[in-house]
Amino acid sequence: MGPSDQEPPRPAWEFSLVRPDQRYVSKRLQECNWLQAMEGGKTGVLDKEAEW
Repeated sequence: MGPSDQEPPRPAWEFSLVRPDQRYVSKRLQECNWLQAMEGGKTGVLDKEAEW
């Protein structure tokens, strides 16, 4: 996207500053809907029985 000598500095996001020996990268298939995925899995509020 342009000359490499004019490349801007990379953002200093916390996850990108972790040393390689302290990283763990994984990939998984999570069969759930969008809201369940944002909540952290199928064990969240949407799967609990309501006690009204």
